[in-house]
Amino acid sequence: MSLIAATSLQSLPRMRDIMTPTVVTVAASTSAAEVARILVDHSISGAPVVDGSGRLVGGISLRDLVRRERGSARTVSSHPDFFGEVWFEDLSTDGCLTGCEQDEEGSTATAADLMSARVLTIPVNGSLSQAVRLMLSEHVHRLLVTDHGRTVGIVSTLDILRFVPALVDLARLTLPPD
Repeated sequence: MSLIAATSLQSLPRMRDIMTPTVVTVAASTSAAEVARILVDHSISGAPVVDGSGRLVGGISLRDLVRRERGSARTVSSHPDFFGEVWFEDLSTDGCLTGCEQDEEGSTATAADLMSARVLTIPVNGSLSQAVRLMLSEHVHRLLVTDHGRTVGIVSTLDILRFVPALVDLARLTLPPD
């Protein structure tokens, strides 16, 4: 490996360099309809769920809302985690999933009722390759970024894709020509 490659590889971005520092959260008591509105209003497909004291208790996604609408017999995917993917066309025109206001018994579901308790994290000094490997192995699209146990950001596949052109350029500089 050339000196330029070694120097450049050592300076690959860490989570602190690529994360989105503003994390939209929802309270565990938030209704399913309000969760859908929050996700659509912020153009995101999932959010961490926090309790009354702000402690992370899980995560909820559009997938969780779609699963609720479609019923537990029809899951959206074999990976029922907060970090999954659902298309925005699964939402009705008012930003809510059809039927997400109330369940069959007429009660309103909350984020706590629908969330996944499994939330994956990566340290703020975690590397780009660690994030990619974790996302691939767990089939997820985002990770919460933590610093000493405190959530400080979120990194998504889109955040990582922003670095692909620079990585391709780096590879061109470090690899011998054909």
